[in-house]
Amino acid sequence: RVMAAVKEAAAPEVDRVKAALASARSSLVYNPQSRQYQPKDKAGPEGIVQSLKSELDMGLVHGKREAKKVEKLEGRVSKLTMGYNKRAQAMVKEQAQLLNKIEEETLALETYKLLAAYEGDAIPKRVAALTAQLDEQKSKETALQKRYQDLLSAQNRPAAKVM
Repeated sequence: RVMAAVKEAAAPEVDRVKAALASARSSLVYNPQSRQYQPKDKAGPEGIVQSLKSELDMGLVHGKREAKKVEKLEGRVSKLTMGYNKRAQAMVKEQAQLLNKIEEETLALETYKLLAAYEGDAIPKRVAALTAQLDEQKSKETALQKRYQDLLSAQNRPAAKVM
């Protein structure tokens, strides 16, 4: 609470100091040869260009330094999370395998359903064809049995006449 009150009370003063620094910064340029700031109007175009080059070089140096820090931190993070990453990769691989298996099994199920539908349509036709074939076979069998009986009776009659 106290810090919040202090920040609120100091906010106008901080804004005023920031504005003063911004105005001073806009009127000054850094001279890398003397390593000091000087007014812009005394620096001349070459001095302003050198100042801007110096600022760019400093920015690059700071950027490289920060990049090294970030690289070290990323190395630490990767070491710390290596186990989790390996586990996540294994789980992703397993998930892909399971999804492929589900897709294959779904395809097989749909194929079997389609075959079952075809078989459901074909069974009555097969039963009718087999029934017709059975009736034909029965009629042939009956005709053959009748002929056999006729031949037996014909064979037994002449033998009866001879005696």
